[in-house]
Amino acid sequence: MALAGLSWAYQGPGAGPYPPAASCSAQASAARALRLRPGAGLGIVAAVTGLSALARSSLCRQAYAAGHRTEEVARRLAEQLEGADSSLLLLFAHHRLDLGLIADTLARSSDAQLVGCSTTGVISSGRPLAEERGASLEPSATVLALSRDWAKVGIGVASELGRNATANARAATHAAAAALGVRPDLLDPERHVGISLFDGRGGQEESFCVGSAGAAPQLKFVGGVAWAEPTVPNLVVGTRRLTDAGVVVLLDSERPFRAVSSVHVEPSALRCVVTASHGRRILELDGFPAVSRYRRLLAQLGAPDLPFEALVPGYPLAMYLGGTPYIRSIRAAQGEVLELTSAISSGQVLRVMSPGDLVGSTMQDLSTVAEALGGIELLLAFSCISRRRDAAIRNRQAELAATYGRYPVAGFDSHGEQYGMVLVNHTLSGLAIGGAG
Repeated sequence: MALAGLSWAYQGPGAGPYPPAASCSAQASAARALRLRPGAGLGIVAAVTGLSALARSSLCRQAYAAGHRTEEVARRLAEQLEGADSSLLLLFAHHRLDLGLIADTLARSSDAQLVGCSTTGVISSGRPLAEERGASLEPSATVLALSRDWAKVGIGVASELGRNATANARAATHAAAAALGVRPDLLDPERHVGISLFDGRGGQEESFCVGSAGAAPQLKFVGGVAWAEPTVPNLVVGTRRLTDAGVVVLLDSERPFRAVSSVHVEPSALRCVVTASHGRRILELDGFPAVSRYRRLLAQLGAPDLPFEALVPGYPLAMYLGGTPYIRSIRAAQGEVLELTSAISSGQVLRVMSPGDLVGSTMQDLSTVAEALGGIELLLAFSCISRRRDAAIRNRQAELAATYGRYPVAGFDSHGEQYGMVLVNHTLSGLAIGGAG
């Protein structure tokens, strides 16, 4: 039989086997028992995942399916979740699949609340290792079903972000709290945490983060930006298709948890000032055309002579607030203009970041959280697409997959990540759930 393990990569056309739903607690126990070390291959993790899929977890059930026909993918997902007593289904699907159709199918077979989004790639304990190594890949989807006996959820929707993103996001958090029967100011940071999914095509991501997390500043908030072609709905709540919107999920549980943040790039000594900008575009740095100035700065750092698209994943820019770097990924260059994945303002002082150890820093950060929790039973991961690009350029996809594969994980490649009230890039933002409290 095909062994199932974690994989993480862009999903294009191709083939691969379809594993059964994975038991989260069984995977976590097996990974701890094996004491997986840095650099270990996925073979052992794969075998454990395939065997543990036969078990049933009190924490969650995970489903995974790939293919070009959405109807078939949706059917496979629903079959794997049959009989699960869930309070919430979290759906992440490649943008070439019909998100709404999958949601409709899942809603017919489950009475759980459902929230989901489209993306350029999913992260899932259920993905076959063969898909990571294949030259071409099929679009895929994963569903994380949280068991009703430990997780209560409240959901709020922020519509029309283009009109007033901050106020609408704040209202979404209030609605989610009301669904739990709690005022936002009385939410308990020891048992409540915020999870967000939101549309970033309108440029309102930062305002959404401020509004959603600012409504309950005592809580941790983590989340990711969805992606789809323009005008195509990239969010679902139940069977409702959404664009220009965001979703706030408040999780209520007595299980211990930790918010996760991992950044692998390191600060250099070089700084620059944005002297002209418009939205997500930098027109000038230090009074010079942006691309030429950026290239000169990289030359000062001794950056290798590589095509622009191969350089930028390792050398993003960062603004510092209170000594903490908030990364701004560079998406592309158009002439002398740098296009970022997040908005930027003239006058901002930016630090040029340099490449770090993507795999090592991710492993260390997750290990620290696992130690604090006494083990990770579930990892919800929003990993910046720039991390994937960096791993691909350095041929470290399998190593990064092995690092995630030490834990039961579900998530997606995000186009911006929420951590608290701040939108970041180049970051793994997530939520780790531990054992019984």
